[in-house]
Amino acid sequence: MPTVDEILQQGKAQHRAGDLHAAERSYRQAVEIDADSLEAHYLLGAVSHALGRPDAAVAGLSRAVQLRPEFAEAHHHLGVVFAQQGKLDDALACYRRAIELKPEEANAHLNLGVVLAQRGALVEATISYRRALELSPNLPEAHNNLGAALAHQKQLDAAVASYRRALELKPDYAEAHNNLGSVLERQDKLDEAATNCQRALQLAPGYAEAYNTLAIILDRQGKDEDSLTCYRRATELKPDHAEAHNNLGAALAKRDRLDEAVDCYRRALHLNPRLAQAHRNLAVALSLLALRPDSPSAEHEPGLLLARQEKLKESADHRQQALALDAGNKSARDILNSALAKQEERG
Repeated sequence: MPTVDEILQQGKAQHRAGDLHAAERSYRQAVEIDADSLEAHYLLGAVSHALGRPDAAVAGLSRAVQLRPEFAEAHHHLGVVFAQQGKLDDALACYRRAIELKPEEANAHLNLGVVLAQRGALVEATISYRRALELSPNLPEAHNNLGAALAHQKQLDAAVASYRRALELKPDYAEAHNNLGSVLERQDKLDEAATNCQRALQLAPGYAEAYNTLAIILDRQGKDEDSLTCYRRATELKPDHAEAHNNLGAALAKRDRLDEAVDCYRRALHLNPRLAQAHRNLAVALSLLALRPDSPSAEHEPGLLLARQEKLKESADHRQQALALDAGNKSARDILNSALAKQEERG
């Protein structure tokens, strides 16, 4: 009968050859023979993760951590699995423990930054990305993620520099091309922004986010039909992309296609009820529909007047939701209140 070490060697050879199912069987056999084999549990957790079996991965990696609490790689790998499951608190705890045990591990700092950014802790995320780059200056993902964190903090020039460095290191990095395009659009550098988004789509033709970004740019360039086409392509590729549905609605509203715009805003809010911009846009669109000049008078169509009143009530409801979600955004509040006031004057 083969020893545990021999079985593990066989499993690792299968793993390297890409035969993950065979490797999983070998690692499981090793665990059955020796329930306290640290290496067997760790490798079983790792291959389970690669096979898309997160629960089995957590079980194997957690057992490895129990067997050796100072096993930094197991803590880190467990954090990766938790992050993919959306268990961000657990992921943070694992990454922080991995860093305590092995402070020089750049990828642990990088992954910690990703989870911090997901939780909105952008300053802390920036610190983590910078630490990752101190340890490993040529990590394109760290440069890209640092750029994203800086962009969210409105440090646009620094964000552009980070994205450009990511692309120097990895020219075929579609996400960095798209992110650079997005920031360049915010800087009104529309031609270069479009070029980067188009490059992102050459590299990743199914990249919904790049279609959404390119559509924003094309809309600003006055290329109406191309913009609508890109927005629709973004929503086809990623039907749960709430921002793209909202942006498509805004583009349709600009062209006075308000009924279609309302449908888009409703879809965006179905996907993300906390999307303040969609609440704002829907409030304005409903008000426009209710108050536009061809709305019927009460004496001619009482039923249609009731529908008009219902639109105004719904508009007010979405206005309040937008204001509540954007409580700290004075500019957004002022824009919404001004738009609705102008419409009410016309009505």
